[in-house]
Amino acid sequence: VYIGIDKRFAGVIVDRDAFDVFMDVRSHLRDLDAQLVEIHLPDLSEVHAAWMTIASVELALSHAATYPARAEEYGPELRMAIEAGLAQSGVQVARAWQVRQEFKNRLEACFEDVDVILSPVFPGRLGLDVNLLDEQTFKDAARAVRLATPFSVSGSPVLTLPGGLD
Repeated sequence: VYIGIDKRFAGVIVDRDAFDVFMDVRSHLRDLDAQLVEIHLPDLSEVHAAWMTIASVELALSHAATYPARAEEYGPELRMAIEAGLAQSGVQVARAWQVRQEFKNRLEACFEDVDVILSPVFPGRLGLDVNLLDEQTFKDAARAVRLATPFSVSGSPVLTLPGGLD
């Protein structure tokens, strides 16, 4: 098995425990005779914003039968996310889909030499009470999901496993 690793991601991990778990996984894979291949993933800078646009619009669409008619039954975070989706223009959605497709095409090229890609999902701990849409915690939460959203937006199959305990 050829496993691609973008070493730049190790520098993104800010939590020491998360970094240690990532390094342990790499070591265990080597012990299992996996071939670790250095790869360079495409630029991720535009992908997170595209994910936010697409996810909020898809969320609004999936609740169209009950929202806004029953908006009072929704929690404030879900209402805020749906409203964000409803506020997106057609041009914004089209641009997000363009970014999605461009990223997907560049990501597919990474699989020419590897079977799977190993990546940390979160660069640290994310508490159970963290709300990704809360203005007080969003900056940290956005940092935490920036490694997961590119793969979600690309439509790639993803297997996420917990590593370590907290």
